[in-house]
Amino acid sequence: MTNPAATLPSRTSDALSVQVALDPSAIGALRSRLRGPVLLPGDPGYDDARSLWNATIDRRPALVIRCLGVADVVAAVEFVREHRLALTIKGGGHNISGLAVADGAVMLDMSLMRGVRVDPAARLAWAQVGCLLGDVDRETQLHGLAAPLGFVSTTGIAGLTLGGGFGYLTRRFGWTCDSVVAFDVVTADARVVRATETEHPDLFWALRGGGGNFGVVTGFTYRLAPVGPEILGGAIVWRADEAPRILDAFRTLAEEAPPELIAANERFYRAFESLDIKEMEAVWFTAAAVQCVHPGWGPLSGWSDVRDSWVRIFNNTSAMTFTPHVVHLSVVGEVAWLLCIEEITSRQADEEHASQILATNVFERRNGQWLLVNHHASPIFRVTQDGG
Repeated sequence: MTNPAATLPSRTSDALSVQVALDPSAIGALRSRLRGPVLLPGDPGYDDARSLWNATIDRRPALVIRCLGVADVVAAVEFVREHRLALTIKGGGHNISGLAVADGAVMLDMSLMRGVRVDPAARLAWAQVGCLLGDVDRETQLHGLAAPLGFVSTTGIAGLTLGGGFGYLTRRFGWTCDSVVAFDVVTADARVVRATETEHPDLFWALRGGGGNFGVVTGFTYRLAPVGPEILGGAIVWRADEAPRILDAFRTLAEEAPPELIAANERFYRAFESLDIKEMEAVWFTAAAVQCVHPGWGPLSGWSDVRDSWVRIFNNTSAMTFTPHVVHLSVVGEVAWLLCIEEITSRQADEEHASQILATNVFERRNGQWLLVNHHASPIFRVTQDGG
């Protein structure tokens, strides 16, 4: 039998930890109220449920409640209130800082709640909290409609929406949170409410960018817009020696372009046919005192720590090998710009695929430490003399 003892939170530098024991009978009573499973350390499925996209986050909640519906959420909130436990919530599990899980806390795993319902006449979509962007897009596109969600289909709608949310359709239709017409919420006192412009308007305002800890959102109702199912889009690549002419043209286009035109990346790279990676690695900060910090990573000293952190994230989240190398570093005052080549080898159906990604990283120095504030990666296209 697994040990039902829970440890719950006093904040440390890396995560939450707790020191509260739960009686086995309390967990048994909780299980009797739920449709979804309650998982303790050592139970089958526990490690999968606590895992996040960022595999460097390795925290162990005291128990995981895998909710299947709103009634499960209500029971879970009442349970943590009665026992005065810390609560974290996992939606899509894509947040890189790992806020969905804490050592010794109770984790609500909402990832099984992925229902979507579309009203094409009213142009509305209702989606459960565990949905990924792809779940919503799949159902709305049956009717040639879409919500202004994000860029990556495996991102959870909950974190994206409650954080504001922007993506391919933002330029035309606005932020994701501005397309929400209603939230289904379980409040901290375990009441089920619906927040709209006219019902609980303060809560409706708060959930659209007001911060956090207002309750457990269980569903979103989005206003949809006609998009697709066919669109015109794709990657356009120019030779590096065309950059001055193309940049001038793009500047003019950006000033005059209608909101229907979205440019996700405006980047101009030279074609790398050969690169002495070992020499380039020496470009990284040489001063041992320089630190880099990323949410969920902790302090990082120099390039080797940053590289090892990226390797842990990517190598542990999919069947691939990930090796980043420094190409160029520029430091201007309190801002640093780092260019990396990321070599990726993946295996699918016993076939090995190799690719290279060019990644740009922007660091900002705050309180004596370098904070990674932006990371973007794009495929490297090799350009031949004949333009192929």
